[in-house]
Order: sequence, then structure tokens, then C-alpha cells
Amino acid sequence: MKKIIISEEKLTSLKNFMDEKLPDYVYQSVKTHNTSLGESPCFPPSSDYDFDYKLLKQRYSELIENMKEFELPLDDVEAENLLYKLTTKAMSIERGIRPHLNKLVENVINKLFAVPQETINLTCELTDNVTPQKSIRVIPEDGSDNDEYTFNDVDEISQVNDIVKQRRFINSLIQGYSVIESENDENYADFFISHGLENLLDLYAKINTLNDYLIFTKEEKIDKKNPTLVSYVEVHLGHGDNKTVIKSQGIIFPYLLKETIRGFMELFSSHGLPEDNHKAQAIIKRSDFTMAEPWDIRLGVPLWNKMFGKYHILSNMIPYFFAQYCSEEKDTFFDITKNILANTRKGKEYLLSSTENIEHDMQYQEFLDSISQKNVDNSLISDGYMTADELDSYTISEEGNIEENQENEYNDSYHLSPLKNHLTNDDGMENVKGFYNNAGMFVDNYFKYAVDVKDREKLNSGSLDFEETIGILKKYPEVLKAFIEKCNRLAIERNVTNTLLDYNRNIDINKEWLIHFTPVPADIALNGFAKGTSDYTDLGITHGSFKREEGYNFAFTADNANEEYARYYCGDNTDNWGAVMFKANGVEAYHGGDNQYQVMFWGPSARDIVPIYYGDISYDINMDYEDDYYDTRGSAEDCWYVMDDRSQQIYYSNESLKAVVEWVENNYFQYKDRLNNYTHAKSDYVKKKMNNNQRYAF
Repeated sequence: MKKIIISEEKLTSLKNFMDEKLPDYVYQSVKTHNTSLGESPCFPPSSDYDFDYKLLKQRYSELIENMKEFELPLDDVEAENLLYKLTTKAMSIERGIRPHLNKLVENVINKLFAVPQETINLTCELTDNVTPQKSIRVIPEDGSDNDEYTFNDVDEISQVNDIVKQRRFINSLIQGYSVIESENDENYADFFISHGLENLLDLYAKINTLNDYLIFTKEEKIDKKNPTLVSYVEVHLGHGDNKTVIKSQGIIFPYLLKETIRGFMELFSSHGLPEDNHKAQAIIKRSDFTMAEPWDIRLGVPLWNKMFGKYHILSNMIPYFFAQYCSEEKDTFFDITKNILANTRKGKEYLLSSTENIEHDMQYQEFLDSISQKNVDNSLISDGYMTADELDSYTISEEGNIEENQENEYNDSYHLSPLKNHLTNDDGMENVKGFYNNAGMFVDNYFKYAVDVKDREKLNSGSLDFEETIGILKKYPEVLKAFIEKCNRLAIERNVTNTLLDYNRNIDINKEWLIHFTPVPADIALNGFAKGTSDYTDLGITHGSFKREEGYNFAFTADNANEEYARYYCGDNTDNWGAVMFKANGVEAYHGGDNQYQVMFWGPSARDIVPIYYGDISYDINMDYEDDYYDTRGSAEDCWYVMDDRSQQIYYSNESLKAVVEWVENNYFQYKDRLNNYTHAKSDYVKKKMNNNQRYAF
């Protein structure tokens, strides 16, 4: 008897493969090859099960795992109802930001493919109802008497039939890649996270998973009267001086992105169509039809992953690579595809040589990229949009960025570096110097039996200087540590401390927002931090000791601030509550007296100052939306808010300080001109430069 040895991992994989049965109608269709690809000449030979059956089994098993991961129902009716609810919810959230999402789709496409935009007119539209401008081709139009192309002979008809099979396979790959890339949230997650819309990312993931699953489990029912479109794309190839036009529609962002990617992939694949336009149209009528799309998606995702996924072809190579691949003569195309799917040496060599040739031409692509960047009508920059004219001024302001960097370097050198050195070099001994004569009494009270009798007598003699006292205590590390802590507490109580700060880290002006609590946020926004402590050795105790001079100030990292900090620094009377958010380089340290991590910064260096107020704004709430306001933002009588001080327009409010902080972080660049463009304060760097300019002016 022959023994077959198989690993446990392989056995588990084989068991899972056999356990997940395909939906019956999918199984019956693939069994008889009644799919959009049929018995495709692109499929490689298989020794056990048919290639397309194994492909679908593997994909279906993946979908089941994805559904389980999100804890989504496997029952068709439940899944379909949930998909409807989630899609409706996503549409509702998106409705107010559709222009931004339309633009985001364009930016994702440009990031993926780097296609010169002066050659394409692209229109992306999120809409409640997808309305194609042309009638839908539900089934193939085969052998129509209305064809404008007349075949030369039956041999040409046979050749065209093979080209249709080639196009059918290409269409399936297009659908597969479009699904894969539109579901890859690395392409767009930053936008949603920076705008506080992470909930949409979660919705999209569940919607995509449910949709992928239902494509397998629900048999398609498509007709001309009820095409059930949730997305659509039209591609009009340009000829001569006419630009190519791509128009996409979708009811939610992922669907719109998928269709737009699909439109560009169809553009790239058009290089494989015959130059004779009538002949090309005859092929398209037979190969491109709506009824094939569900099967193209079922087969296309695993086909793309199996053929190209593991080779990590860069997305900006796709236009070249896919155009070249689709342009291969039909027999060559079938042979190459079979070898790639079978993972043969020939298939690997084709992929390697193709990508190497494209990489060799990437310098030309980079040149096209740089040209295309200058032809963008609108570009998404962080939270706002810039027109072409604004982009010009943005480029010119690079000189201002250099100036800003020089000012940051000045502040770091003259203000923050000395502070950091002071904090990192201090070991807590500064406060001990004022109390070292009490060491003997401290030991007798707390560590009488931990210290040798002779050492206790010396400490109580009154004849030791500071260094001698510390020399004895160093023999007893735990005693010395406790004595230092006691001296620091005494220094706080008697307001004689020089340092209570333990250095933690540097704060980068470009990476974090800071917040300072104050009863006069408007005054600081107008005049900057006019009061401070110029001597960094006095920063341990600063309450009430600020002078009207340039100096150091305290703040917190904005993400960690809360209402208790407001109470601590502004008092229990909420009429005095307020804060400013701003950017500045700083040094974060732990304040032993306040038991807080605090950020010290050079006051005049603060910029982008945004005042935040606290109080009653119930008078300003639109009564038509009163319930929605209280459900989402809590109290209107006791809330934090930001507004335009000139027009008194409130931009955002919430009873939670954290929510307001997040709003400022996510929306500052959109509203910056209305929030803080009138700060009069100038740093010592700017003043010094102004003095130098006046000194050398003729």
C-alpha cells in the first residue's frame, strides 16, 4: 500500500477548500462552463478539478472568512437587508461632503496611475440615482444586421470570435483590479482619518465585504427595465485633437472609485482593439455587456491576484503594462496568460521582462507626471482646495517656508536647547540644597533603623556641608531618593523651588497641536503670549509670577487635554473657562508638583493661534435641527466652541473639549483665514531681523 504524507497545514487548507460549497447556481454554471468566460483559451490545464472551479472555490472561501471576521450574517436575506441599511447610512453621511469625495476620487486616480491629465476629461459624481446617458447593453449584440463592419470571410469571423474571448478575459481582469484597488483603503484612508470620518471607513469595509459575498450568493437578475445600477462609467476614446472623456457615477464613494478605476483600465486596454473603429465596435458589442459583470467580478478578483498580485506591479506602471499586455496578438495573449496562471518559467520571464522595460522608461513617465501636475484644475491640499492661481501663489510662498524654518531653528537654539539642557542635567538636587541641614532629622523620623548609627550622628552634628551630607546619603539609595522627594515637596509648599520638571520629549511644531487654558482666549489670539517667565530656572513655580515680558509659557498636547485641566488653571467658575490651540516647538516634561505632563515653549514663537470659548450658545441653534444637535453634541448651554470673532459666526461646538480639539485639528486649514489671521505679536527673531534690516537700510 502506498502512503501519502501530507502536512497538517495542507490538510486543514484542503479540508476548508472542500467544506465551503459553492452556491448551487454558481456550481451548476461553472460545472458546465456557462460563465462570462466559458471554456476560456486562457485557462491552463488542470490535473484534478477544472481551473475555473478551483479559482471560484478559493475566492468563495476567502469571502466566507471575511464575513466571519466582520461578524456579518451569512444568510442571504439578512445580508442583503444589512447591506441596504449600511449603504443608506453611508449615503446620508456622505451627502454633505460629496464635492470633497468627488475630488478625492480624482486624486486617488492621479496617485495610482499618474496619467497626464491634459489628455483626459474626467468627471466623477456621487449621486442618489445613477443615470447613464446611453442605453445599457445587457446582453451581447451578436451578428446584428446593423453592424457597420462587414467581414471579409468566415476566417476573419473566426479570428474576431477569438478576439472577443480575449476581450472577455481582459474585461474580467479589469473588474477584478477595480474591486481590489477600490477596496484598498491605503489609497484614501488618510483623508477620512484627518477629517474625523473613520466611521465611514468601517462602513465601507463592511459594505464591500457584504457586496462581494452577495455577488456569489445572489443570482443576478438584470434587464433593460431594471438594471439595478449602483455605479456606472462611460469612456469615450479621444481621436485627433479630441480628449478622451471618462464620466463615472456612484451612489457611495467606494462604488464611484471602483467605476472610475474601471474606466481608466478600459482606456488602457483599448490599445488592444483593432485600429478600424467599426471592427472595434463590432468586438465591443459582443464582449462588453452588463449581464457578464457579476461573473467578471467573481472570476476577475482571483484571476488578477493569481496573475499579478504577488509580483507587486507598481500602480503607476499599470497603464504601460496593461496596455502592452492587452495589445498582444490573440494567440500570443492566450499562451502568455496560460503560462502566467500556471506559474511556469515562461510566464515569469514575460512578467519580469515587461516590468523591467517599463522601469527603464520611468524617467519619461516622471517627466509626464511633472507636466501633468501643472495642468491640474484643482488640487486637494490637506483640508482645502486650491485653484491653479492659488497653486502659483503657494509655490511662491516657499520662501516664506524657508523663513519659517529659520525662525524655528533660532527658537530652538536660543530658547529650547538651554531649557532642555537644564532639565536633563538636573537630578533634583537643586531643591535639596535649601534643606540639606534637615537630613539628620529626616533620617531619624523615617529611616532610623536603615542608616548606620555613626552616619546618623554625623548627619545630626550640624557640621556637614552639602556635599558631605549627600556623600553619606548615597550609601543608602532608597533614603536619598526619599529625601530628594521630601525636599521637592517642601520647595513647592514654600514657593522656593527652582525645578520640579522631569524631561520627557521634544514637541515638533509640524506634528502636534498644543492647548493653553486661559480666561482671555481672544486676547492671546490677538496679541500672542505677551506674558511669560524669561528665566527657565524659575519654571517649577510660575503661578502668579508671570510678568508682561517675552518668556516661556506652559501648555498641553491638545489630544491629551480635558475639562479638569480647564478647572485646574481657570478655576471652578466656568465663566472664566477658555483656551487657545496653537503650534509651537516645545519641551514636554513631567511636573512633579502638578502631577501633569506639561509642555514649555517660548511664548512669542506660537503661531496658528485659535481661540476656543466656553459658554451658552443655545440662542444660536437652529430650532429645526435642535434634536439632532443635542443628540450629537450634548449641551448647548455649557459647551466649548470656535467662531469667527469678527462675524460672530460659530463654526463648531460640543460639550466635549476633545471633540472641539479634533474639529480644529481636522478643519483648521479650511477656516484658518477666519480663525486667527490677526495676531499682532512678533517673536524676538522677527524683531531682531527687523532691527537688522533697519540698521542696514540706506
